[in-house]
Amino acid sequence: MKLAFTKLLAVAIVVVRVAPVQATPELARRGAFDVARHLGNLSPYFKPSALPGVETTLPNDCEVEQVVLMHRHGSRYPLASELVFITDLVSKLASSSAAVEKARLPDNLAFLKDGYTSTLGHDDLTAPGRMELFDHGVNFRLKYPQLQADGILAGLQDRVVESAQWFAQGYFGRSWATLNATEFSTIGEDSSTPSWITPMNTCPKWQYAYGNNATIEWGQIYLPPIAKRLNKILPGVNLSADNVHGALYACAYDLAAHGTSPWCGAFTQSEIEDFEYELDLLMDGAFGYNLPGSMGEVLGSLYVSKLVERLTNSTGDAKPVYLEFGHDTTIDLALTALGLAK
Repeated sequence: MKLAFTKLLAVAIVVVRVAPVQATPELARRGAFDVARHLGNLSPYFKPSALPGVETTLPNDCEVEQVVLMHRHGSRYPLASELVFITDLVSKLASSSAAVEKARLPDNLAFLKDGYTSTLGHDDLTAPGRMELFDHGVNFRLKYPQLQADGILAGLQDRVVESAQWFAQGYFGRSWATLNATEFSTIGEDSSTPSWITPMNTCPKWQYAYGNNATIEWGQIYLPPIAKRLNKILPGVNLSADNVHGALYACAYDLAAHGTSPWCGAFTQSEIEDFEYELDLLMDGAFGYNLPGSMGEVLGSLYVSKLVERLTNSTGDAKPVYLEFGHDTTIDLALTALGLAK
């Protein structure tokens, strides 16, 4: 007789298929270093190796009775505030085309001879992002065929709602066209709606600046040396630190939108890791352990309390499957409250 395994928590399981990063001699020299795994919260999903001694499969004498899924939205375009750096970079290169043409460029920057343009949008899901969510809906149904979901909840932001809809089409199939009207619901992401998906929005003491200020300080340290290095290769172009920032964003978001980016090969391993550290500073400072006092733990406790309520069935009406969609920040705050990844 199999034992019941009733406490399975699935947090942000995302299936992503992206093309390999554009191959360059620089990338080849890096050996095992994979740029796509070192872009912080902007990295395409990948499954890391399990910690020593940690099993990733259920014991043979256990079965799943309940699943709680908090899913980040799929791959997205840059935020409008990030896209500005990319468009400014494109403008700088276009206005310096004569200098670029004269420059003797190494292989990893040769793409600049053909000009670099960008068609990236902002904020919304990318095409790979849509595919990720549909595929995950299918895979989730196959992984837990014995459990039936009867509803989906999404934070009320376009890319989150669209992500949930694509997941639902993969999970429910053609029947979702009928079920959508009754089985889909949203929760506001504003300052007047208490929500475990975006708890910071109703906290008057929370500020994005807690993380953003740290990234600005770090950017003043690591970006100018990169600009200096590139300007030696591109005399007359005069790339600024902000232009370098735009190129790093282009690496990450070209990957999210197209599966490849020439910019990912333009930087050294340490430069990519410095960018990764910037992204870590933002997430930890605005949504993690570096928030002042116990703010991160308190904000994340809204989700943890909801999780405990469901897993213990304290209200007497717990469902076998919860499918909810939010942000990486939702997950960061929950992990902070749980004391994980500290």
